[in-house]
Amino acid sequence: MLDLTKYSFVNSKIRAMLSYLLSPDCLSRLVQARDINEMTDILKGTAYKGIVERLDRGHVELENLEKEFIEEDLRVYRKVCDMFSTKDEKSFVCQLMERYEIEELKVILRAWHKKVAIDLNDYIISNKINYAIDFKKILSAQSIEEVIVLLDHTPYKQSLIEAREKFKERNSSFYLEVALDKGYYERLLLAINKLAPADKKVARKLLGVEIDIENINSLIRLRKYYSSSAALMIDVVIPGGEKIDKDNAEK
Repeated sequence: MLDLTKYSFVNSKIRAMLSYLLSPDCLSRLVQARDINEMTDILKGTAYKGIVERLDRGHVELENLEKEFIEEDLRVYRKVCDMFSTKDEKSFVCQLMERYEIEELKVILRAWHKKVAIDLNDYIISNKINYAIDFKKILSAQSIEEVIVLLDHTPYKQSLIEAREKFKERNSSFYLEVALDKGYYERLLLAINKLAPADKKVARKLLGVEIDIENINSLIRLRKYYSSSAALMIDVVIPGGEKIDKDNAEK
């Protein structure tokens, strides 16, 4: 009865939001579109019509379209978060939004490490998703220690502390990025453990599949671009995967 009370309102609202999902046929047409204008014409016949029309002023850039969709994602997360009245469930949904902030931070860390000048407006979705981060100061930081201090008010600080020596040793921001991913999933797993048993089982399985995908991406990236040893590759495996753990990753 408690779960029914907890989810009845949220369930009805989310079911209504399912209409936003694109059909397999629509996705196929988008993939086969000849250019971005044909893509936007297809999207005008979907629930994303409003997003596309906001940009439909002459030539539409793919980057701007992608940014609009990410912002819509964040609006959906916040909407769902506000639907919950219970603390643990609300916190868990809000925590899922960290993924977008971490992706922003990873891009900025790459630019900082390579000393590449970039326009923050091209890469930053929002001044604050979960935490107010001064990306401009990070870009001008003189050392990884200075970057870490600038993240003092975020959970991302500890991840970079743990990856600092490997970053210095290998001179690659890849290890900072992997550490941010590992920290994110560790926090999510802790948040899942606070949920009710039935919720925990479902959330744990879904998150395990996502962790598997992240591990596959990291292992391929290490193999292709870094020619890393097997021992070093296994060290970046994120724990908690549904199928892929350190043992079968090594195989």
